[in-house]
Amino acid sequence: MPRPIVPCPDTPDRVDFAAAGPVVRDSGQAGYPNFSGPPASNRSSRKREKAVKSCLIAFALLLALATAVAQTPPAGLFGEAKTLATAGDNDAALAALEKAAAAGFRGLQQIRGANEFEALREDPRFAKVLARVRNNVFPCEEGRHYGDFDFWAGQWDVFTGDGQKAGSNSITVRENGCVLEELWTGSSGITGRSLNYYDASKDKWRQHWVSATGLIIDIEGGLIDGSMVMAGRVFYPGTGQEAGFRGTWTPLEDGRVRQFFEQHDAAKDTWNPWFEGFYVRTGGAGD
Repeated sequence: MPRPIVPCPDTPDRVDFAAAGPVVRDSGQAGYPNFSGPPASNRSSRKREKAVKSCLIAFALLLALATAVAQTPPAGLFGEAKTLATAGDNDAALAALEKAAAAGFRGLQQIRGANEFEALREDPRFAKVLARVRNNVFPCEEGRHYGDFDFWAGQWDVFTGDGQKAGSNSITVRENGCVLEELWTGSSGITGRSLNYYDASKDKWRQHWVSATGLIIDIEGGLIDGSMVMAGRVFYPGTGQEAGFRGTWTPLEDGRVRQFFEQHDAAKDTWNPWFEGFYVRTGGAGD
């Protein structure tokens, strides 16, 4: 918040309140600036000094009140909405609910169960408030980027480029849209699984994979030209080898998805194909 400049009477200029310094001497008001200065030489100067102190104290109280109103927690706004609804002021109650939702209120069941809001439930604005609060509770359902990888969700048979079946993969949306869970069964019987999720703190998609052989893949990235592209590391526990790794998933026009993995050869500084598979749907969308 910018530091307030306080215009007070009988001062040579405006006062920088936030930078003013120690508390007013003998004012009993902690936190207010000291403008006591040297001892007053006459009654008139003492009156001016008193007026300045009173002005600053009054301003500070107003500033504290305005700050408290601006920073009313979501639960307080929700309580205010209930009070207004009980009094029959539906517009003001809805406005308070909208502010609570915008401030991050997460009490979805509280809103749904509050009898005070019966008269509001048919109002389209109330439905919007419910949707906003639900998004506060479950941000992955509608939030930006959380659905970027949904094209991979479903039940799939996976084939190599020459038409050989490599295995089957189940990609399921979990945790209210926050996670894609992968369950892989290769034609050889080897299994593996991964968790795929959007990490909003990094603005990146992440994949953590582990197989029955202990193979670990840890990559991250995002959408590039319609393809999910992630890069990171692959680790082979049997040899202790670790290498750069990247994967690209591309939805194709015929409904298939192409998955292409590459591993980095540090000695030659080249990327070599590691796996290419074409996903063909066998069942639902994986919701």
